[in-house]
Amino acid sequence: MPYSSAQLIRVLPWVFSCLAMCLIAGCSSVSETSVSKEPVTSSTTGTGTPENTSQKQQQPQIPAGKEQTANTRLLKNPQLSGKAGPLAQVRPPRGYAISTSYPRPVREHALPPHSPVPGGIALLKVGSIDSPAPEVTFEKSPVYVTRRGSDWVAAVGVPLKAETGEHTVTIVRDGQTTERLQFTVIETEYETQSLTIANKRKVNPNPDDQARIERDWVQIQKAKTTFSEHAQPDLVLGWPLKGRISSQFGLRRIYNGQPRSPHSGLDIAAPTGTPIVAPADGKVIETGDFFFNGQTAFVDHGHGLITMYCHMSKTNVAVGDTLSKGDTIGLVGATGRVTGPHLHLGVLLNGQMVNPTLLLSD
Repeated sequence: MPYSSAQLIRVLPWVFSCLAMCLIAGCSSVSETSVSKEPVTSSTTGTGTPENTSQKQQQPQIPAGKEQTANTRLLKNPQLSGKAGPLAQVRPPRGYAISTSYPRPVREHALPPHSPVPGGIALLKVGSIDSPAPEVTFEKSPVYVTRRGSDWVAAVGVPLKAETGEHTVTIVRDGQTTERLQFTVIETEYETQSLTIANKRKVNPNPDDQARIERDWVQIQKAKTTFSEHAQPDLVLGWPLKGRISSQFGLRRIYNGQPRSPHSGLDIAAPTGTPIVAPADGKVIETGDFFFNGQTAFVDHGHGLITMYCHMSKTNVAVGDTLSKGDTIGLVGATGRVTGPHLHLGVLLNGQMVNPTLLLSD
């Protein structure tokens, strides 16, 4: 029986209401089938650490006697081409559960060029950002790790006295799986510099001087090996002052005809009293008047990036001071073992002195 227009108008709201209810029911059905409803449970690992298993994949069964092989892996160093040079890459081991329940880093951090030489910085890929950032150590010291594209990248400070050849970093994922990644340190040539020091005790210290040097060393090493986890910095620094580069990093030093340790910083010559400014935000963690370094300040920029300022005529900061980029740290001087007024700028990563020019930017 045909309906009149008036009847159709009366029933249309009811039809639309039914259609809307069907659509809502259909959407609810899709949501239910796409989201796992497995209950959240926790278990205890072999070390007694509670572990959330709600998002872990089923782990492969490990045959008896193979636990060490499964938990500790030695990964060779496949070379990949990258913007900053070849990088070492680690792929997640088979059967490793990947969690995506953590917040993504807000931004990438600027990195120096890949320079795997003594006193350089090696950039190593240590995993995908589909998993949480791993903990990386080199010679038992924590290493700076940040994001580059879809990868976690470790910036490893290479010791100035490192031998060429294979070296190893340790990678810990989720506090459980341990891997060892090898990378190659390649040879580089540093020039030799001969200097004449008027104060003979600065070359051949007497017993009292030697006792002071040993006390200084303890204080300096504590500052050098600081690793704080406050705001992660870019691995880029501004220049602390304008001046002539009087001694490059890495020079083999000869004082009064006697070989000594290589030059582990960058010397910038400037008149006494020239202001020295912070090259990045940071916190003052140590100051002192040391036998070789003279008046010195150490600034922690976070995640193992430390800068040191030596031979100052005046220190304008104190331990605990928070600095913004451009704040005055002190004034150029000629204290300690020097041939004239200059700033000795030192830069450390994971406790190792690295070439400051890798991080300095105009």
